[in-house]
Amino acid sequence: MGSIVGKLLLQVVLIGLNAFFAATEIAVVSLNATKLKKMEEEG
Repeated sequence: MGSIVGKLLLQVVLIGLNAFFAATEIAVVSLNATKLKKMEEEG
């Protein structure tokens, strides 16, 4: 029984990491070069 709980917990952690990296990828891809340059100039 403990093995099942451990595997389930591992799956939940890996799904959370996958969601984090997917969100990071979307944020990077959606950055506009002009917007990024403006943000750089503003500090």
